[in-house]
Amino acid sequence: MVKGENKMKEHKKMYKRGKLWVAATLFALALGIQIGSSTTASADTVTSAQQVITQTSVAAQPAPQTVNSSYNKADQGNYAALDSVQLTQQGQLNVSGWHATNAAVNRPNHWLIAYDQTAQRELSRVQVQAPVARPDVARVHDVYGAANAGFQAQLALTPTAIAHGDAIQVVSRYTDDPAGNGNPVDYWFAPVKIDSSNVAHLDQVQLSANQLTITGWHTTNLAADKPNHYLIVLDSSDHNRELGRIKVDNVARPDVARAFPGIVNAGNSGFADRLTLTAGVVSRGAELTIISRYTSSADGNSDYVDYWFPPVRLGQENVANLDNISVVDGQLVASGWHAANQASGRGHHYLILLDQTANNRELGRIEVTNLARPDVALAFPLINNAANAGFRAGFQANRLNFNHQLQLISRYSGSADGNSDYVDYWFPPFAGPTENLAHLDGFDWSNGHQLKVTGWHANDITRFESNHYLILFDNTAGRQVAVTMSQPVARPDVARAFPAIATAARSGFSGSFDLTNWHLDPQHQYSVVSRYSTSADPNGNGGDGQYTDEWLSLPLANRRSFYFDQLQMTAAGLRLAGWAVDSSAPARPYAYVIVLSDGHEIGRSQLTLTARPDIARLYPQTFNSLNSGFNTVVRFDPAKVGQQMQVLVRFTDDPAGNGNASDQASPIYSNSAGYLDQLVVTPTTLQLAGWHISDQTAGKPYQYLIALGQNGSELKRWRLTDLAARPDVTVSFPAILGNDQSGFAASFAIPANMYGQTIQLIHRYSDDQGGNGHYTDWYAAPFYIPAAVADPRGIQRFAGNTYYFDPTTRQPVTNRWVDGVYFGADGRMTNGQFSARIINWFVEHEGKLTYSQRGARNGSDGTADCSGSMTAALQAAGATAPAYVYATSNITPYLLQNGYRLIYQGDNEYIPQYGDIVIWGHINNPWESRHIVIASGSSDNQRAISVCWLTQGQPGTAVQEVGYDWYWNSHGRKYQYVFRLADQGRN
Repeated sequence: MVKGENKMKEHKKMYKRGKLWVAATLFALALGIQIGSSTTASADTVTSAQQVITQTSVAAQPAPQTVNSSYNKADQGNYAALDSVQLTQQGQLNVSGWHATNAAVNRPNHWLIAYDQTAQRELSRVQVQAPVARPDVARVHDVYGAANAGFQAQLALTPTAIAHGDAIQVVSRYTDDPAGNGNPVDYWFAPVKIDSSNVAHLDQVQLSANQLTITGWHTTNLAADKPNHYLIVLDSSDHNRELGRIKVDNVARPDVARAFPGIVNAGNSGFADRLTLTAGVVSRGAELTIISRYTSSADGNSDYVDYWFPPVRLGQENVANLDNISVVDGQLVASGWHAANQASGRGHHYLILLDQTANNRELGRIEVTNLARPDVALAFPLINNAANAGFRAGFQANRLNFNHQLQLISRYSGSADGNSDYVDYWFPPFAGPTENLAHLDGFDWSNGHQLKVTGWHANDITRFESNHYLILFDNTAGRQVAVTMSQPVARPDVARAFPAIATAARSGFSGSFDLTNWHLDPQHQYSVVSRYSTSADPNGNGGDGQYTDEWLSLPLANRRSFYFDQLQMTAAGLRLAGWAVDSSAPARPYAYVIVLSDGHEIGRSQLTLTARPDIARLYPQTFNSLNSGFNTVVRFDPAKVGQQMQVLVRFTDDPAGNGNASDQASPIYSNSAGYLDQLVVTPTTLQLAGWHISDQTAGKPYQYLIALGQNGSELKRWRLTDLAARPDVTVSFPAILGNDQSGFAASFAIPANMYGQTIQLIHRYSDDQGGNGHYTDWYAAPFYIPAAVADPRGIQRFAGNTYYFDPTTRQPVTNRWVDGVYFGADGRMTNGQFSARIINWFVEHEGKLTYSQRGARNGSDGTADCSGSMTAALQAAGATAPAYVYATSNITPYLLQNGYRLIYQGDNEYIPQYGDIVIWGHINNPWESRHIVIASGSSDNQRAISVCWLTQGQPGTAVQEVGYDWYWNSHGRKYQYVFRLADQGRN
């Protein structure tokens, strides 16, 4: 292509008109011919008037070597599009797209040309050697070669064109000239604008040892023709005076290339260089401006592109931290860091310790050698000495009072003694008056040789007085008994209770005092001293260092207790097993048990104490409770035991068991006991069971039961032959002889002379086969046997129970149903208790009620009538609460509500069963007299009980029990309503 020829060049551009793409002719002065005319088409690709280079691309497919022979030869359009344009890091233009036109017929050479529109000159050209298949174009444009109209190529650009940001235009040309000049048909794509961004970033600026290290990157296409790169540092606080410049050897920055792909050499835009600053610049905290400059001149002073970074202020920060201060091996060790630009030129670093409480009196100073602190350098990159700001030094702790407030100064000084030309950092005061709290949670003296103590002592002074001593001190004697050291124990409870004490969470202690060679006197007062000290001497008590004490009372009061796990009287004497503890035992090492009878000693035994870990857990604070068990027999004749026996548990200083003694007394034990567990009086038999024990039973093998009448005369005696084991008696009365075989049981027919009398039974042990001679008696409580049943037929009541007498044998039956109720193995009625309670209500009110229809009617005021008393008896038996006191005319619903059902009504004779409730007289006839009764006998011996008018209202005679038939007949054989429980056995 030759510029300057005065010929019109046709440029085809596409624009949207409605839904169709229209090809318009653009004219420019160029070498070539004018091709084509306006036409319409439906291609989907359009190129804007000007585009910025991007990274978009379309995958290329090589075109087949054949050309379509069938196409629309009448189509005069010139169609093309740039799919992607990309400026590479090497300054070349990667392009891809397509160009299709019938004018390409007989123009087999396809060229791409880069044209600098700004400078009006060609930059480069390249021949398309391998057309790219574009079936998408062929589908839209039925023109010659459309199916293989694609191209992909790389065009070289000049650094100047890139740096000047010239407008670059890509031309696609078909020509019959192999060199790409003659007889062309061109398509001029819209100019491409070169990215002119000037971008940079300071990744880090760091000052260390007067060396300013600068790292970052700077990239721009404007520097494409400027090969020299400088970093220039200006002192902004001194009229932008240049402090120095560094020629940069750029370093790879692939991250920048990824972020700015359209900038040449972005991937090699990094820098990392150092510039030395003067101490004066550093110490006054100058504000610096850093310039990144690309230039074509060797000295960097002309033809350049600059990037001015925001000012960087070295600053006047004076920063420090006391990482730790604690006592280690008798020294107060302080460690931390101190960084300040003002330290530049001040080469002496001191730590100075002051006593703030004592008017800031200096306690000592130490010149330190600075230590590397890369962490501080990361946090404060613009402080000159941050990388070596660390310190560690120790002061003698035994001269320090940690109950005073102390303060540490870090000083950089220009003088050797540190007293002039300095910059200080005052750390916050530490130590000082602290809260001192402690508690003795408990102690354990159970093994007799060691005293173990536990508790807590919270005081933040432990950050300095970190060694914990526990001292056992005899307050009475005024001397130290023992000392031990304790390690911290976690106490989160103390931390929750005292959150203001920082060290409370590790304030627990546990220690053990060796008392092998000591006998603590329970009469003395003792304390446990919890001491925090700077001294770590394992053989001392912390007194040779600085220390803080808390005195805790040790309550060694005289604790004593005992218990007999086993106490059993035997023929050989009293067997005792159990445990005993006594705090006075250190001074009284001999243990005895002594048996007293009526206050006089009858035997003693020295104890050999054995292990009882259960008692140690129960009495940990009592001396030697771990070794408190015993098992012995105190030998004596049980017959020597009088009315009362007692056991003494003794600790004494006398090997014989006398001397200075500490005694504990057992309860008083009687020498005999007995009890009647069971007494059943049936109409014909006496059934009983019980037990009797006595220390006087030795040599008395015979036992009797003797019945005394109410005048004290003997009515009957029975010989008993066997005794049964009663383990319950053994447990309750272990001190009485024979408790293991003391039970007796018997059943006798009641003699006729015992009916109607108050009877007292005697259980007797005797050496006489007939029950006389020498004997030991136990008297049971008196009881009453009612008079014999007068008419032993049918259901009868006797001694509070209900029985059924067989009409033939006249004896109580057993295990039989009668009238819906059951009589069990002992003859007593076992169910039907609901009916029995109704009947018993009347029985219990015999002799207490007077007939009246004008009073309460239910017996509450001593008067009653038949229906009112029946209402009260039903409620007392367990029926629901009545709405009011019923009459015979309205009690029926109440009966039905409580489980009764009407089983008969009429004026014929009817035989009721036990428990039936019967109303005589028509319920609905207000003029007819009525009466209500309950059947208290059986169907074969009918009786009825009720409140009635039989005695004409005589006081106290309203309750009467009479034969049912006689009563019904005497009442005029009234109409009967018979109600019976649906469940006759209801209890």
